Amino acid sequence: MNLESEELNMEKIPEWIYAPTNFSPELEKTFAAVEKALGFKLFIWQKTFIANTTYRRSGRTTAEILRDLLNVSKPPLDYTKPVADHMERFYREETREIKAKLDTAGIPTRTVFFSRQEKEKYYSEAETGKQEKIQYRNLRRNTERGYGYEKHGRNDTGKSF
Repeated sequence: MNLESEELNMEKIPEWIYAPTNFSPELEKTFAAVEKALGFKLFIWQKTFIANTTYRRSGRTTAEILRDLLNVSKPPLDYTKPVADHMERFYREETREIKAKLDTAGIPTRTVFFSRQEKEKYYSEAETGKQEKIQYRNLRRNTERGYGYEKHGRNDTGKSF
């Protein structure tokens, strides 16, 4: 098999997969020889991994962010503390951007605190909601047990009307 695009159906493959690299001329010659020997082109991340033992732009960060955001049953992510380095800042910025897009699309996402104000508002609203839920649950439980005031013609003091 040769490396002609007709035989590899390369028109169906996105261009970035075979994006040009900036390695030394010797390494580029080696890759060309390897591709010829194997009969197919190496992907950019394969070349980068061979040259550097790692590859950025493989989608790992996006996948990790999506895993975190789509796990809505977990507690909120807290990004209110200062970042330690530029990679953490990048991760948080990507998280914010992806979360905004998912929220706009109506996809449920996990709560993320990017500021203290967001965190305080969330817990304040949660506490208010929690109290309302407790009151509703108690009223419902008492009503189901026959203790509801409306069933017995009493007001909240327990006295008859």
